[in-house]
Amino acid sequence: MPHVVNFEDRTRLRHLLTNRRMELLEVVMDHSPESIRALADRLDRDVHDVHDDLYFLAEYDIIHSEEDGRVKKPYVLRHGPA
Repeated sequence: MPHVVNFEDRTRLRHLLTNRRMELLEVVMDHSPESIRALADRLDRDVHDVHDDLYFLAEYDIIHSEEDGRVKKPYVLRHGPA
């Protein structure tokens, strides 16, 4: 069953899904970056800012990461049709 997040109003949703976070999600879904640094490079953003956005989105179960030693590979769970 897919994960659902409800919002009381549009302002709270925009706080979660800023333009930069939406761009980050699209890149993760389309390109499966091998690391947070690779994602930051693709986005032309500071690695710490990308890390912070990933952590924030992970709190809502939107982004996940696979750990391989010290490297974290971000990914989005994909659900097929029910």
